[in-house]
Amino acid sequence: MAITINQPNIKASISFEEFISFSKEAIKKNDNDSLLECAKHLKMLSNNGQFLSDQINNQLQDMATFQRSNAYGIQTTLLHIDTLFYVRINTWPAISEHKDVNIWQKELYHHVRAHDHNFPFITVGCHGKGYETEIWEYDYDKVIGYVGEKVELNYLERTSLPKGKVMYYRASKDIHTQIPPEDYSISLNIMPRGNSFLEKEQFHFDLQNKTITSIAPGVGTGRLFLLDLAKRLGDTKTERLLEQIATSHNMPHVRAKSYEVLWDVNKDEKLLQKALCDKSPIVQMSAKSLIDSATLVN
Repeated sequence: MAITINQPNIKASISFEEFISFSKEAIKKNDNDSLLECAKHLKMLSNNGQFLSDQINNQLQDMATFQRSNAYGIQTTLLHIDTLFYVRINTWPAISEHKDVNIWQKELYHHVRAHDHNFPFITVGCHGKGYETEIWEYDYDKVIGYVGEKVELNYLERTSLPKGKVMYYRASKDIHTQIPPEDYSISLNIMPRGNSFLEKEQFHFDLQNKTITSIAPGVGTGRLFLLDLAKRLGDTKTERLLEQIATSHNMPHVRAKSYEVLWDVNKDEKLLQKALCDKSPIVQMSAKSLIDSATLVN
């Protein structure tokens, strides 16, 4: 299950620079467990009452390049990007800070919805009482990955992330929702980098019905956005490229989406027959859904 790393007796603090220096030595390529070596030092960094203010000031000193490499939303600020890992803070506004609850819900929609991550990470509460979270687990290898698919879920716990608490989330295993905190809160995360994490999709889940509801936003989902653009703005060369991607890309969701775009563009049934012969059940199920939809229309 998602691991709570209890370290109540650690009172010492370190600087952000010391934390980065240690992490560079501790984290090893393709070794997720090496991330756990940073847990103690992450706790020590959270004990440093000045480091967040220092980081904010550093960012404000050069607004021209502020968060230039940040591909995340308004809640996330990147503090460090390294070859093998990166460090970020997430902010969690309390619902009482928003006069319009609908605006608040839209801002936190992704986090309130149950979701997994295709990478492991360690997180620590740095400010405030912290969000509450409900945690479930599932077996990624037993899931095909299509919308509406029934998934075997195992409920683990409801807990919170107050200041100083450290937790480790497993890649493509732990599912959680992040429920709004009582006061403005900040969490600090460290996570590994690597192309291998792009080989798995992230999902949103309906916990009550135990189904997949959508692919969750992540670094890799930009590929699907590009395919949507291809559908709307492509030409004959685009079609040839899509056919190549549909038959050879290593990610089944990308192949499935490419077949879907090609079907929308030219309604070529031969392509769907190819999709039905794809080695991945994801592509097969997508093609079957397109065929069923076409049959209903006719």
